[in-house]
Amino acid sequence: MNKKLFQSGKSLLSKLCLTSLLLIGMGNTAWANTVIFDGSADITGWTKDGVSCTTSGTRYLYATGDDKTLTSNNPITIGTNQTFVVSARGYLGTSTPALAIMYSTDKTNWVEAKSFTSEDINSNYTDLVVDNLSGTSYYIQLVCSQIRIGAITLAGDEDPATVPVLEVDPSTIAFGSMRANGSKTITVSNSGIGTMGVTITNDNTTDFTISATSLTGIGEEAQTFDVTFNYNAEDLGNKTANITITPDYDESAAVTIAVTATASSLNVWEDFSGGIPSTWYKEYYWSNSNEKARVSSSGSYLRTPRLYAEENEEISFDVNIDNSQSYATYFLQAEYSSDCINWNVINKYTSTVDAAYSGSMTFTAPAAGNYWLRFSGSHASIDNFSGWTVVTPSLDMVITTSTIPASGTVCGDYEASVTVTERGGVSETVTAQLYFGDEIVDEKTNITISGNSYSTFNFSYALTEEWEGEVYIKITGDNIGVIQTDKTAVKVSEPTIVLDENGDGYVTTKQTCNNEVVKLKYTVQKGWNTIVLPFYPSSSFMTQIFGSDYVAYALSSFSDNHLTFTKYNNLTTASPYLVYAPNAEVNPDGIYLKGVYISSSNWTSGNLKQTKGDATFKGTFSPIAAPGMDGKYGLTPDGKIVNGNASANIKGYRAYFEFANSSKPAQVTIVIDENDAPTLIGAVQMMEDNAAVYDMMGRKVETLNGKVVSGQLPKGIYIVNGKKVIVK
Repeated sequence: MNKKLFQSGKSLLSKLCLTSLLLIGMGNTAWANTVIFDGSADITGWTKDGVSCTTSGTRYLYATGDDKTLTSNNPITIGTNQTFVVSARGYLGTSTPALAIMYSTDKTNWVEAKSFTSEDINSNYTDLVVDNLSGTSYYIQLVCSQIRIGAITLAGDEDPATVPVLEVDPSTIAFGSMRANGSKTITVSNSGIGTMGVTITNDNTTDFTISATSLTGIGEEAQTFDVTFNYNAEDLGNKTANITITPDYDESAAVTIAVTATASSLNVWEDFSGGIPSTWYKEYYWSNSNEKARVSSSGSYLRTPRLYAEENEEISFDVNIDNSQSYATYFLQAEYSSDCINWNVINKYTSTVDAAYSGSMTFTAPAAGNYWLRFSGSHASIDNFSGWTVVTPSLDMVITTSTIPASGTVCGDYEASVTVTERGGVSETVTAQLYFGDEIVDEKTNITISGNSYSTFNFSYALTEEWEGEVYIKITGDNIGVIQTDKTAVKVSEPTIVLDENGDGYVTTKQTCNNEVVKLKYTVQKGWNTIVLPFYPSSSFMTQIFGSDYVAYALSSFSDNHLTFTKYNNLTTASPYLVYAPNAEVNPDGIYLKGVYISSSNWTSGNLKQTKGDATFKGTFSPIAAPGMDGKYGLTPDGKIVNGNASANIKGYRAYFEFANSSKPAQVTIVIDENDAPTLIGAVQMMEDNAAVYDMMGRKVETLNGKVVSGQLPKGIYIVNGKKVIVK
């Protein structure tokens, strides 16, 4: 009688912890339900492609996509009164589940036994019964779409088919790399009823020999025979054979075993028995594993030492690649080079989900000369190199890459680089030098490059004037002599952007730059200056312009005819400043500023002025020609405020003063406030009326339109307009 397999969505067999066969009675005469999968553990003896199994609790098989397969590794014998039952439900409530049960005699040509759709499969476990395979022995395949499988069972308690069933182990034989004869054993067994005989055939009797051509009386006890590989040193390479075992009860149930072997040369010069030699160049994912050079992940290389080959001479090596996962491809790529720089692909070997790759690779030298082989891959290994000749390790250094720009900018960082590779397996200490013409402008000394490794040298040099000539990099060492790059014609030019105090200041074109060299033509004065810049006036830039010990001031107030300036460190773009430069040095050719950023908005920024009360301190990028300064006021190096007239002018990148017409003061004084007594920075140019100056004794010293106009008050402390000022 058939037994209900599930109750409340769970297998009764699982509840009873039955994992293989429920026997009713003894011997071979009474059978019961055969459990193939019940959720107590992952399914075994089946191959999953796109089908997975949960890993904890009551397990179930599942396929989230469509047309995923679960295939038996061996034929499944179904009794005469047994049915094939799958307990399944939809993977999710919104799934469109489907299941097709296929059968085959050879795992190649599949026939549908029965199929089920969402009309048969719902959100609860349901027994899907296949009743048209009774009394047969076939490979079974489940084609799954968006389902969960809780159990797979052969249901029924009557005798199965009273026929033998052929079982063969292993299903494939791979001898691998061979340098002598070798044998493998094949086991033939009967998982059915009764006895059987088999015939055994071999389609390659030259390279392989079988110990028996037939076996008889195979019942409960299995029998074996051997397959022997016949090594021939005169016939190297990959060898294959098909061994077919045919049972006498049904020729269509024959099983074919694929046999492979590689006849490798006895002249093996590297088998990695001592690890990967130091003369090989090895990157991080390569290591020695089971006396093979193995790569665990893609993205790194293993390179042979220098080899020599005659034209048409062969080199061979073994390649082994693991089975790949369904989501990744395992491979090994082999390349060759005659200069260790330019590489050519020999072949790319890959494995599949169903089969690993194992074989011997042979490559023929296209011409006589030196060669290197390079390998990359994932989950693959190489072994047993033979052929060609390993060149005795000797210093062999070459320039593999170099970067020498054809142009540069005056005072900018001219950067060049070179990569040097040692490919002979010997370390060397070298010196690398950057040449501009015949002059060494930068060098790196006493750099050791390990054997079969490389080093990159980076150079930087700034020229202070225009230059044109040839640039190259030279590498020297005690054992290599001299190697050098090709000479490159280089032109070092003035910066594209030149901010000229006598020019238009690029205000119209809004010239921009990004981390570039800018030339500033600004005639600095020793003493007092004004400045406004269309880029961030960093302390480094200000030191280049005004020299050491400069001090910058911003307008802080205007009252009682006093312009008060305060020391200011946080300078900003496009804002005018008063600068005292005691150590300024005039550079008539201009100043080169490196690393300048200018955006187009800097030229039209509204921050070109500082206004306090009725006074405005205003910057200009462009020079102002006469009569543009009429009615405006400028500053002299000794601190005088000069009233402009129709013939006055001012250079670009400077600042000047304007006062509201309704409140023009009779005089104006510039006072520097540094958290001490206010300091009069110099003589003051009168505007109209007189202003008295008193010493600390209260004595009138002079009016501001007297001697002060043509000279300066002596150093000291004075009272001007009721305020204490210091004349330095």
